[in-house]
Amino acid sequence: MDTRLYQAGHLAIPLKANEGHSLNPQPNFMVIENIFGRTKAELPMLGDVVVANSSYKLVYREILKANEQLGRGETTREIIYENENQYVPIVIVPALSDYEYLKASLKQVSEMLSLFQFRGVLSGFQLIIDETVLDEIIADLTPVVTPPVE
Repeated sequence: MDTRLYQAGHLAIPLKANEGHSLNPQPNFMVIENIFGRTKAELPMLGDVVVANSSYKLVYREILKANEQLGRGETTREIIYENENQYVPIVIVPALSDYEYLKASLKQVSEMLSLFQFRGVLSGFQLIIDETVLDEIIADLTPVVTPPVE
């Protein structure tokens, strides 16, 4: 997988398309640009908890192939659907810091993502982690160890 698709300041969570949702194209990544600070906040369903703040954006990313007829080289396109700040329970922060941690904490992160509610064109859109793409990212980031030649 092309690393440009999951490039992020902190981590890019791959998202599944929502079947039956009219939005086209649908966001395919939740890009977490930064996680910072520490405070207490009232969160829906969780109550008063210790949190960090995060800046994230929901995006559709694709790699556009070069087109000689148009005189254009290969490029990355990003459509931003939302660019916001969001409190994150401090216990979830490690899972949003590394793809292996994310994989190990899928249940907790999925529960947190299910609490998101959107308005406008994103109304009804659910944030569902695409585990297949997550596995591809992890495979891309896992160094290949070649045994020494004797």
